[in-house]
Amino acid sequence: MPMRPSQQQSLTQQLAQAPIPQADQDRKQQMREAWKAYRGDLQDPLKVKANQPNDNVKTNRCAPVVDKGVSFLFGPTLKIECGDPEQEDAYRAHATVRGWTLG
Repeated sequence: MPMRPSQQQSLTQQLAQAPIPQADQDRKQQMREAWKAYRGDLQDPLKVKANQPNDNVKTNRCAPVVDKGVSFLFGPTLKIECGDPEQEDAYRAHATVRGWTLG
């Protein structure tokens, strides 16, 4: 039996106010750390002494490996073409409304 709108809203409020499970918090932290590594936001490998220049050089070795793996697994980006210029304009207008990026 389907729920009434008031029951659905009540259930939604209960779920929104429920505490976040520890497993979800841990997963969120792991994802945050993975994104930091992908972007190259890493700790300095060398300690910097007071009033001394920072000699740390950090190269981002994570992003190229991840990008290559993604390219291998998923291939090139999807390209959609229309043969008719009128359909192309309609598709571009539709994609713009949806917020899609077209190449």
